[in-house]
Amino acid sequence: MPRDREWNVLQREREQQALSMADEHLDAGRARIRRQVALLRDLRASGHDTAQAVRLLALLRDSVAVEREHRHLIQIRLATLPADD
Repeated sequence: MPRDREWNVLQREREQQALSMADEHLDAGRARIRRQVALLRDLRASGHDTAQAVRLLALLRDSVAVEREHRHLIQIRLATLPADD
């Protein structure tokens, strides 16, 4: 039994670290989106072609959506791990 408890504690720690990393990735992705939106606004105001910038913004948003799903899966794994009794 002590080995099972140690494994559970280790797994919970790993998942908590993964959750923290997912949060960092989400924050970074949202920051990239904000910068891209600002750049897109500047490009439009300057009369430049924005097609590539718009495509990149869509990809950045898709990336954040995938990271949100990843974070959700980590939360599910954490919820299914036994408590640290």
